[in-house]
This record gives sequence, structure tokens and C-alpha cells, in this order.
Amino acid sequence: MILFITSRSDSTADYFGDFLRAKKAPFIRIDTDNIVNRLKLEWQPIKNTPYFTYDEVKVNLSDITGIWFRRPKTVKFSSKPSAEATHAALEFTTAFEAILELLPETQWINHPALNVKASHKIEQLARAKAHGLLIPESIVTQTPSIAYKFFAKHSGQIITKPLASGYINRKNPSEDTLIYTNKVSAKRESDFRLVAQCPTLFQKEITKTADVRITVVDNQVHAVFLYANENKKQRLDIRRNEMIDVRYAPAQLPAAVSKNLFRMLRSYRLRFAAVDMCIDKAGFWHFLEINPNGQWAWLDIAGSTNIAESLYQALTNSPPASP
Repeated sequence: MILFITSRSDSTADYFGDFLRAKKAPFIRIDTDNIVNRLKLEWQPIKNTPYFTYDEVKVNLSDITGIWFRRPKTVKFSSKPSAEATHAALEFTTAFEAILELLPETQWINHPALNVKASHKIEQLARAKAHGLLIPESIVTQTPSIAYKFFAKHSGQIITKPLASGYINRKNPSEDTLIYTNKVSAKRESDFRLVAQCPTLFQKEITKTADVRITVVDNQVHAVFLYANENKKQRLDIRRNEMIDVRYAPAQLPAAVSKNLFRMLRSYRLRFAAVDMCIDKAGFWHFLEINPNGQWAWLDIAGSTNIAESLYQALTNSPPASP
């Protein structure tokens, strides 16, 4: 049985659930924002047979072949928070996490601790370089003069992007903000003073001919070129315009890129990763970032990949042998 831990608003989990139903594959989906009065946990150390019931279905941990850890949300016991409800939610979450920890790391895609470890852009860039991948020249600084020197060094051809989240939630959801990769404009030179308020990532702009999305599931690779033109060149951030104008084509990784990328992913012990790279005019591949829990269903829906099948195989078969 496949278990996946997610939330009600996860469209990728919806897609994978439909895929599993079509295959008549047994699975249980647990939405952490909707588990109160539905999930009951049991564990007795003498018997050491932990199990849980979800909607009255009993599941022994020994029945689970793989656990897909998607994007769970915080457990809440009440729509009107109180100190007691907050405490109960924390106890519930801790008990559930503890029971799931009894499953070996190799059954997870991915174990949440590994997702956290692999989610920091600065460390990703350093590790990618250490494993032989090309990265854009980068700095993170809070010193305006250093930022401006970096800008001048590259003749103004630099970009900035968020280090953590590219989304700002506001009180009015209609005013929420998406933060894309943006070119630093010489017309806003005075903005460099704002760097002092927050660490900021700057990178040399790569003149791209294509973006590449690489989704790795164990030893299976799904690589896709993404094309979108803007002002007669590849768009700076492929996600703009809701990607409605993006064209897709199958991609083949150069042998050296594939070797170094796998070395990097295995150093994180990741079984799944969504990797963003780009190709410059000279044909060199540049590593941009990893999302260890990235979106992928849209690629299957576009007909460019069959990631759902790879994920199904990974969650139902024995983990691949170490290289």
C-alpha cells in the first residue's frame, strides 16, 4: 500500500491519486489539514505493531510499501484557536510523526528531514559547484557597495531572486504577490541601499537558449526543454505568464552533467528531486536550483513525461541499489 501525506489543496496529489485509481493500486491519502476525528493512532511497545485507522480503515505500518511526503499543512483542532487546541494539535502531530518515523528512510520519497537539508539555495549552489556542475556567478550580501560592485563587474547584467519563498501572503488574497527572478535595472541604482535590510541573492545573468526541468525519481530521469520567447530571446523567468505560452521538448542530459547531478542528489540521499537548469548560447548547462518536493504533474498533463509511473514504481518496488 502507498501512503501519501499531503493537504486538501494539493492538485499534484489529486493527479497522482487519479493515476493510482486507474491502476487499481491501493493507497491512502491523508490530508493533514483534515485529519481530526478521521485519523486515530495506536502504538504499544511490547507488541511493537504500530498502526493507525483512517476513516475506519486499519493500516499496519508493515502494509506500507512506500510513503510519499508531499506538502502537508499544519494540523488544527479548531477554527477558533485556543491554547488547549494548539497544544492538542502539537501532540497529535508529534505522535503521528513519531509513528511514521518507524518506517525506514529508504521507504520515503523523500524523508522530510532530507527535504529540509536539500532546500537551501546557498548550500545547493556550493554543493553543485563542488560536484562539478556549472553555476552562475553568485553572491549573497547585505552590503550595498558589494552589490553595486557585482553589478558593475558584470556590466549591469545581473539578476536577483528570493532565497526562500517566491510568494507573499497578504490579508487580502487578491493582493498576494508572486516574486519572480528579476533583472537588476540600472535605472534603479538607488535601490541598492535596500540590500542592507535583508540578505539578497544576486547572480550573473545567463543568456539562455533554453530552460531545462529535470525530474529524477530514483534512477529514472525525465528531462524536458522549456521554451518561451520574450523580446526575441528566452524569457528570464519561465514561470511568467502562467506558463501558458511555454513549449516543451524532450531533453537528453550530457553524460558529464548527468553523472555530476546524480552524485549531487545522492549526496543528499534524495529519491525524488525537481531540478532547474538552463543552457547558454555556447551550449553549456548551468545548475540553478533543486526543489526536493517540486511540482511535476503539469509535465505529465502536457504529455512530456510519465513521472507518475516512475513514482508508482518507486513507491511499490524495493529501493534501487546504491551505485
